[in-house]
Formats: sequence, structure tokens, C-alpha cells
Amino acid sequence: MIGVQWPRRMKRNLHPGARTEREGPMEWVVGTGMLAGLLLIASGTASMRTGWVPPWARRRVTRPSLYGLGAVLVGVPCVVQGLFYFRILASPSWEVRFVAQNALMFSGLILIGVGQMRRRS
Repeated sequence: MIGVQWPRRMKRNLHPGARTEREGPMEWVVGTGMLAGLLLIASGTASMRTGWVPPWARRRVTRPSLYGLGAVLVGVPCVVQGLFYFRILASPSWEVRFVAQNALMFSGLILIGVGQMRRRS
């Protein structure tokens, strides 16, 4: 491919960490995920400390503290993933991130499910 030149807006970046113009929408997606994670953490903390549960889950939740802990465990990977993306924290290998975030997410989902189970009478 002799003589082919890259257009200006798709110019190759030679150093790692450089951002191109095409990565703009992804920052909105990651930022929205971080916001959702922060809302889950706030909701879970309120649920653990005061027993408050969001209105859409009040009918089903029987153990607010377990539900709140599960919400916190689901929200933390969302926030940490954004911190890695924006390079606020040093990022470990993708295998470590994958296993750790999935472990937190699935354990949080299990706790949310257990918090909604009926108690034995």
C-alpha cells in the first residue's frame, strides 16, 4: 500500500494512551455507567443503614440490609471500571479486572435475590 495516506481525522497515534476523535461517544457510555454505579452505591448504603428501599422494590424486599449490600456490590464494579477507563487508577491486566468485576457483580446479584426471598414463618 505504497502512496496511501491516512485522512487527518483518522490519523494513527504512535504513543499509547493518546485518544482519537472517534472515542468521544464511549466516554459518555462509561460516564453513564459510573453514574448508575454511584446511584446504586448510594441506594445500597441508605438501604443498609436505614432500611430504605427504592419504591419499585418495596413490595418484594424482605431483608433491606442484604438488598443494600447487594446493590453496593453491583455498583462498585461500574464505578471502578470507569476509573480504569479514564486512567484515574492504574489498570491491572484484563484477566484480573474481568474476574474481580464479575465476582463482585454476581455476588451482588445473588445478595439482591436473597434479600427478596420470603422468610420462613
